[in-house]
Order: sequence, then structure tokens, then C-alpha cells
Amino acid sequence: MDERTDWQSTVPANVDPKVRALYEYWDAKRGDAPYPSRADLDPLEIPKLIEHLSLVEVRTTDPRFVYRLVGTSVARALRHDPTGKPVGENARPKERNAVLARYSFVADHGRLIYHSSVLQEKTNDFTTVQRLMLPLGPPSGPPNMILSLVITTD
Repeated sequence: MDERTDWQSTVPANVDPKVRALYEYWDAKRGDAPYPSRADLDPLEIPKLIEHLSLVEVRTTDPRFVYRLVGTSVARALRHDPTGKPVGENARPKERNAVLARYSFVADHGRLIYHSSVLQEKTNDFTTVQRLMLPLGPPSGPPNMILSLVITTD
């Protein structure tokens, strides 16, 4: 199965209101740019979303994606706090490539991904989530961070 069949590069109308709120905030912050920079965002402007957010650094070396900030609700859903760890480290082995492919798509194309799926963690492969992944970076360069919102739907 094509791993991208459940991805969307737009936000559907029937998403959780928190997903819609983050998308609208990100969209307003980017203005005419393809995406805003990390410095454009102010957590005090989105306090109700903080616990659902994670911030992932995009690197040019391995590991390519590293969690820099993980909200309490995200850590609770994952059943562990991956702050400082590589993305995919706790993914079920057969799902690791699919997890990394989503991050690579956002980083390589500077486009958002929205999808709803079951978590692919060794510690939780039964909770359904809505996930919005948004690129962040300098106006003249590729994304250097990925902002992600995870909302459990179970």
C-alpha cells in the first residue's frame, strides 16, 4: 500500500477544532511565505494548544529528525516522553519507515500533512489520533523545524 494514501496536504473541514486553530494560527503567521519561522510563533498566543504540540528539529545529519519539545498530552498518548530522542526510535519496527516518510515529506517539500491514524509506537499502537504536521523555517531556506499537533480521538 502507498504510505501516502492517508496523507492530505490540506486541512479537511471536519477536523478537531484544535487542529483547525493551529492551522489558522500557522497560516496567519506565514503571511505570503510558504511557512513561518520558529521565531514567528509565540506560545502565549496559543496556550490551549501547547500540551498537544511537539517541535521536531530537522537536521542535515543523522538522526535527521529529533524531538526538541513534546507536550504533556502527546507524551501521555505515546506513553513516554521522547524529548531529545530521534523521531521513530520508539516506532514499531515495521512502521518506522512510514513514520519517517511523513517527516521527510514535510521537510523536503515544505508542505503540511494532515492525517488520522492509529499511533505506531511500541508503547501505544491502539490509540487513534488526528495529526497536523507543519513546516517552520527561514524565508530563504528549507524547513528546519516541524511543528506537530496530536489530538487523540479515542
